Amino acid sequence: QQEILSDNADLSGLSLSQGALSPGFDANKTIYIAEVSYNIESVEVTPTVAGDSATVTVNGTEVPSGTAFGPIELDYGIDNLIYVVVTAQSGATKVYAVVVNRLFEHQSDNANLANLVLSADTALDPVFSSDDSTYTAEVAHEVSSITATPTAESTTAKIKVNGNQVISGSSSWPIARGTTAINVEVVAQNGVTTKIYTVVLTWLDAPSNNADLVGLSLSQGILDPLFDRNTTDYHAEVPSNISSLTVTPITAGAGAAVKVNGQAVQSGTASPGIALEPGTNYIYVEVTAQDNTTKKTYNVQVTKLFTVTYVSEGHTSGTAPADTTGYRYNDPFTVLGNTGNLIGQYVGGAHADSGIRQSFVRWTDGTNYYLPGQTFNIEKNMTLHAVYTTGNNVLRKIGPAGGWVFYDHGSEASWGRYLEAAPASTDASAVLGQTIMWQYPVGRVWNTDSRIGYGRSNTQRIMAWLASNPQGDIIAAQFCDELSYGGYNDWFLPSQDELNKMWVNLARGTNDDDGIATYSPVGDFRRDIYWSSTESDRDGAMGRSFFHGEAAYFWKQFGRQVRAVRAF
Repeated sequence: QQEILSDNADLSGLSLSQGALSPGFDANKTIYIAEVSYNIESVEVTPTVAGDSATVTVNGTEVPSGTAFGPIELDYGIDNLIYVVVTAQSGATKVYAVVVNRLFEHQSDNANLANLVLSADTALDPVFSSDDSTYTAEVAHEVSSITATPTAESTTAKIKVNGNQVISGSSSWPIARGTTAINVEVVAQNGVTTKIYTVVLTWLDAPSNNADLVGLSLSQGILDPLFDRNTTDYHAEVPSNISSLTVTPITAGAGAAVKVNGQAVQSGTASPGIALEPGTNYIYVEVTAQDNTTKKTYNVQVTKLFTVTYVSEGHTSGTAPADTTGYRYNDPFTVLGNTGNLIGQYVGGAHADSGIRQSFVRWTDGTNYYLPGQTFNIEKNMTLHAVYTTGNNVLRKIGPAGGWVFYDHGSEASWGRYLEAAPASTDASAVLGQTIMWQYPVGRVWNTDSRIGYGRSNTQRIMAWLASNPQGDIIAAQFCDELSYGGYNDWFLPSQDELNKMWVNLARGTNDDDGIATYSPVGDFRRDIYWSSTESDRDGAMGRSFFHGEAAYFWKQFGRQVRAVRAF
């Protein structure tokens, strides 16, 4: 049977009599370096084979495994090469190489620079230190080339700048614009110790003259027009509850600086808060280009809109209206009415137990008075407070049901003492969208009265007649009798004299029962004819024009206005 030969050509050990292998021995690593002092003239090598029957030679001479070979003479420098060849039993070979560096006698190993300076006032970053080997530098745009001046700590060291020999303390050859790095190689006197200093260069372009913005935004409000770098004037509006805003500018040019109302701001970051006053606020965004000469200013006019707030203090019921409109300076503004049905305090004196309350009259800002519907140009934020009637008289005050008091009998009667008219929102025209007839088909009701205090009984008589004489459509007395408003359902169609008092004390505007020569009409009566519950004959009933004021006979089958009243 044929013998199988080993092909193991590894070493299991390799050592020198002087110096240490670098890296440490590993059978799989074949190249090593060792350094010995200048006074070591020779070394011995001891190889140990790993394979059975393997042989080994050192520099061509066979050596028994595990025994020292030498001495091997050493020259100064790094050219002392030792080859160890292992031959396996099978004939396979493997070569290990050791490079022994014998240091020069008493030669400096200092490869440091003491200083490195670039021309054209080009600064190193960081500031030069012999211990730091990597730097950056920016070269001004007007500089076409620079030189490097390296100074070695040791006078015996040799220096190259980008491969060209340079005398320590002298300038290098010019380094042209576009060169990306300067490599300064320092070799110590011993010829072995080397250190490289690297400067990464940035060649600056000419300073930008671009003073444009590529972005401009507000934390509140929207620019009008939309931002465009070529447009410098803008407007924006914000609600009155916005007390401040910030501005975020984004510069277009490299190295440009920007200020917002005189305060420096980093491009792309929000400015400090800018306080806003009601009305017009001016914001200036000044951009200075990198060349420090070219400037551009963007102007933003921010309008903090004016508002009108209605306040309802002093009321017993109802709510103040809300105006959600934002007004610009000098915008037209129309005063709102008593849309929330504000009612003031209770009337006192002889009427303290009547349930009658003061009525809303107008608004005041503390200085001036404003009537509903009045229009003027706004110049500031306004707070309008409700103003109510005063005094213990009752005409044009608010009755218990929320209607307008138009008559005081002076004392309690069988029917009551006071009369109140329902508000305009209960008119037949408002509720049904049309006027209504007194009666149709017509027929005689009989025994209706024209006097004050008889409107309720008149209405009851008409309703009793209606029970036996059905009508095709709702009629005036029926509309009032069926009305429920303000928590009350005892409304009726007023008699002729009651309707007259409603005209005199609510709608006419002059010479009321209290002797007031002129007053502001209330109740929002239509300039039209209103029915009373007083019948004239089979075909007609009494009504009153709330335009001219005359009482007259009108055909029952024609539609007229209807306003319900109640007594209390």
